[in-house]
Amino acid sequence: MVLKCVVFGCTNRKDRDKHLQFYRLPAVVVNQGEDCENLSSERRREWLASLGQKFENRNMGNIRICSAHFIGGEKARLYDKGNPNWVPTVNVGHGENVLKQTMTVN
Repeated sequence: MVLKCVVFGCTNRKDRDKHLQFYRLPAVVVNQGEDCENLSSERRREWLASLGQKFENRNMGNIRICSAHFIGGEKARLYDKGNPNWVPTVNVGHGENVLKQTMTVN
């Protein structure tokens, strides 16, 4: 199975773009206390919001985001919430996707 970045408009693939890292959608950590569960749940929600896509009927475990969408090319650790890389923000394609959706509706 070829791993592809799910960001709208991104064509990066793990088999071809070996210089990039591919990160899974953050999981909700439920076995390390309530604070960790709340923080990991918030991070997952923010990642999904940043991507601006609907992932209905998709296996969330297969979603990957490449390191090109993080400042400096690397995601931040869970407890480093103040880091700008806590959520992917570089060229996430969200604005273009929303623009196309609104143009289609109007």
